[in-house]
Amino acid sequence: MDGGRAGQLIGGRYRLHSTLGEGGMGRVWRARDEVLYCEVAVKEVVLPPGLPVAEQQERVVRAQREARNAARLRDHPNIITIHDIVTDGDAPWIVMELLKVRDLAQLIAEQGPLPLPRVAEIAAALLEALGAAHAAGITHRDVKPANVLITDTGRVVLTDFGIAVQVADTALTATGAFIGSIEYIAPERARGEPAGPAGDLFSLGATLYCALEGRPPFGRGNPAEVLTAVLFNEPAPPVRSGSLGPLVLGLLAKDPLQRLTVEQAAARLAVRQRPGAVAEPTVPGTVRATRVAPVPSAPAQAPAQAPAQAPAPAARAAAVPGQAAPRSVPPGPAPAAVVARASARPVLGSSPPLSPSPSPSGRLASNAIGVAVAGALLGTVFGLGGLDLLAVGFAVVATVAAALMTAGVRRGDVRAGRRPVLPALMATTALGTSWMVDAKHFAYGLPLAVAEVLVTLLIAALARPPRPGAAVPGPPRPATRAGRGGRHR
Repeated sequence: MDGGRAGQLIGGRYRLHSTLGEGGMGRVWRARDEVLYCEVAVKEVVLPPGLPVAEQQERVVRAQREARNAARLRDHPNIITIHDIVTDGDAPWIVMELLKVRDLAQLIAEQGPLPLPRVAEIAAALLEALGAAHAAGITHRDVKPANVLITDTGRVVLTDFGIAVQVADTALTATGAFIGSIEYIAPERARGEPAGPAGDLFSLGATLYCALEGRPPFGRGNPAEVLTAVLFNEPAPPVRSGSLGPLVLGLLAKDPLQRLTVEQAAARLAVRQRPGAVAEPTVPGTVRATRVAPVPSAPAQAPAQAPAQAPAPAARAAAVPGQAAPRSVPPGPAPAAVVARASARPVLGSSPPLSPSPSPSGRLASNAIGVAVAGALLGTVFGLGGLDLLAVGFAVVATVAAALMTAGVRRGDVRAGRRPVLPALMATTALGTSWMVDAKHFAYGLPLAVAEVLVTLLIAALARPPRPGAAVPGPPRPATRAGRGGRHR
């Protein structure tokens, strides 16, 4: 794991002892500063021998950017402190403070959903860290549980500014590469729009949701489904979030203009931690605030003359023969604390606060757009990587799955046959996009895509459940009238 580097002196100053962790982009070492005689953490940027030169240069630039961005925020207690950056063996090494930590992803995996007060502390610390980064013109772009460190003393530290961007930085992209973690990425970034502070707040909302519920808000079986959920679906209603539910859902708003800012989220978090605050129902798609009225120092005096009021419900009930009137409550001073809510539970006969559910055709159209986008992304990856056989294999698997679901519809098995046309549509889009990206090496992609279109149309025609009574033999039934003014059936 250490590659035989243990004991090596880096930059003429930092001696490597043992590895602390390793990822796809680098390796973190425990090291000793031979000048100051103290222990530090040193991040090694791994450059595999077979890596293209362009990607090697990108990793070097990314490491330098991480050190530069984090060094601008080194005085913040909730951001990892960078001490130095040295070059050894044509690769940069980042020297950081050494902390005894576990990341938030490890805590969730070991303990499950975290207690509400602890998540509130983590939320407050991360909001302060992101507020400081955004004020300095830095967007993190990869906020997720694995990049949130929790020390033994309870300190919360945001780390890994490797893909962060600063306003003055030039663009850093990779052809065909997807920057960030797909389960925590904001919808606007998934659509290819520029990264901004609002994207970090969406990722923060997804991180807090995972800490509260024990799972990501858009976790699915494969990357295509995850991306579709991020773009088009609302997160599952949180059940363990309590008073933090509206805050989390406010951060997970699809529209960045409707998303909570750092200041709004911090203010809402402070209100919900105030004694006497009551949690609102965490309904997805709605954000409700809780306001706590100040406690009056003395009871309010009664007005000189009370206005005339309608008869009390108790008096009206007593007028009904055989029904006892309920005992009236004597007047008295108002309660010491009054909790006001922006909205209440709808009563019988009133309109619900939520918009009506979309029609089945609207949901099908939304899912079709989602799988088409996902298929185009997969086709782009297949085409850029020259993975034409993988594209064909994916299309075959998707077509077989669609055919099996279609058979389930024909048998009347509704659970097995929901939206069978979607896998075939994704396969069609993937094949067509692969051919458009690399028609030279994927010349047979176009006829395969055309054939897949025909298969998709056939599945769409067959995937209709048989009407009740359609297959029953016998003479046709006579037309009957449903009633006066009815129609023939």
